[in-house]
Amino acid sequence: LTTCNSSTLSLSANSLSASLNIVGGGDFGNAIHGANAGVIAGCRNTAKGIVSFVGGGTCNTANGLSGASILGGAFNSTNNTGTVIGGGYCNIVSECFSALLGGCCNTVGNTFSIIGGGCLNNAQGSFNNIFGGYKNTVCSNNSSVVGGNNNCVASAATGVFILGSGLSAFDATQANTTFVNTISAQTAVAGTTLSAEDGIDFNGSIIGCNFIIKKGIIIGIN
Repeated sequence: LTTCNSSTLSLSANSLSASLNIVGGGDFGNAIHGANAGVIAGCRNTAKGIVSFVGGGTCNTANGLSGASILGGAFNSTNNTGTVIGGGYCNIVSECFSALLGGCCNTVGNTFSIIGGGCLNNAQGSFNNIFGGYKNTVCSNNSSVVGGNNNCVASAATGVFILGSGLSAFDATQANTTFVNTISAQTAVAGTTLSAEDGIDFNGSIIGCNFIIKKGIIIGIN
């Protein structure tokens, strides 16, 4: 991972430059520049926004208009109102009311979105969730990637749900669709449309009207 600079730190005393602030402890270099802000522990952490907070760790920056928080980790950065990073390494939350719980080198770039963890995940639309995994990207709105790796949801494909790896939704015709690699079920599935990328291995019954199979077979229908 080369996206973050973790070179040798130049240490200096903790500092306050606004009113009603607190530095609870830690080593050198913690700084507060926003009012009613706090840094509790760690080294070279900065609380820049109003009512911003850094719990500990190293080289974390809680920025934004107000209410940004980083609980720990290293080289994490929040840059807007009401943003939260739980921990991890080199994570960025840049838009309002979004959160990133952990992992490394993840980015939340739009409002009301969450990344749970993993590495190199990127949530760029609003109201999105990436729960984990590696190199997953969501650019649309109201979409979710549960995990896996190298999944992609383009901006035109809203309302997409991905469970698997190497799956993509690129245009509006794929909006409001669930993508999976394989489904295995032991009881009945009810619905009107069933779509599969690779195939469905089914031990039971399927109740519905339409079945769309892109790459595989359906077995075990009663």
